[in-house]
Order: sequence, then C-alpha cells, then structure tokens
Amino acid sequence: ALPSGSIATVLSSPPYEGCLDAKNSDGIDWKKCSDGKGGTRDFTKEPGQAVRKHMGTRYSPAPENIGNQNGDTFWSAARLIIEQCYQLLPPGGHACWVTKDFVRAKQRVPFSDDWLRLCEAVGFRLACRHQAMLVKTWEEATLFEGTVTKTKERKSFFRRLAEKKGSPRIDHEDVLCLVKP
Repeated sequence: ALPSGSIATVLSSPPYEGCLDAKNSDGIDWKKCSDGKGGTRDFTKEPGQAVRKHMGTRYSPAPENIGNQNGDTFWSAARLIIEQCYQLLPPGGHACWVTKDFVRAKQRVPFSDDWLRLCEAVGFRLACRHQAMLVKTWEEATLFEGTVTKTKERKSFFRRLAEKKGSPRIDHEDVLCLVKP
C-alpha cells in the first residue's frame, strides 16, 4: 500500500454504472458489434459470458468490478475509490476525472454532476471544470457553393446511432479538476 500523501496527482475516468453488464449496456447496440473478422455478430442472443469473452480479458467479470455494479453498490464502490485517492494525495494535491453524462430510458443522466457531488462530499474542492467538445462546427469557403458550414463529430458510432433514433445529444465530456484542501 502507498503511504498517505505520496502521490501529487490522480487522473482517471470512472466507469459508468452497469457499463460492463451485457444486459444493461445503454448506448451499445449488441446486434451490430464486430465479430473481429470484418463482419458483425448479434450478441443479444448470447449469454453475458460470451459477450465478455468477445470483449477480451480487459475487464473482469467479477461482481466486485465497479463497471459491473448498479445503484447503491456502484456509488458505494465509487465513494471508496474517491476516498482512497483523497487519502493518497497531500494537501494541495489534484484529482482530475474525465466524465460524461449518459442516457438511460431515453433520458440524459447527469453523471458528471453526480460524480462531482460525490468528490465534494469526500472533501475535494472543485478547482475548474472544462468541457472537452465532441462536436466541432466551422465555416469553410468553397469554390462553387460560397461559404458552407461543416461539422466534425468525435462520438462513437453507437452514440451517433442512438442520437439518430432520438436519444438526447451528448456533445461534450467534462474534465473535473479537483484539489485536496
């Protein structure tokens, strides 16, 4: 175990509640997932273990893995992680979290705000909050059409597909920069 105050900065991106649960994977269309051979495979007809095997061994299927948890269990585990980060940092140390809201039942869930509240409840203070835009719009002069507006989206295929079907837009990620007083 590392001694308290031994790390100056913590930088991470928390998992989302139930993000590794194949039956509760908001935003992922398991019918269109790659089969690894250039085609697609419908994972909705397969048990969760088959999906995990396809995803590889990058994520543990263990119930203790926070990405496999939901509800109170997820937030309890998240609090423990934040508390441990807080303990590792010296006064004036920083924790930066890259977070993003998500969609559940066609409603935007303010995950970034919830994560920030939890960090503040542990003792952190917000130093700054940045928005990393996932959408860039600009105007460009063309030879025949005059000025045209162009847009570049840096979103996953699944997020774009969900938005095309009416899901609320999520056009930025948040970078929450916190300090231990």
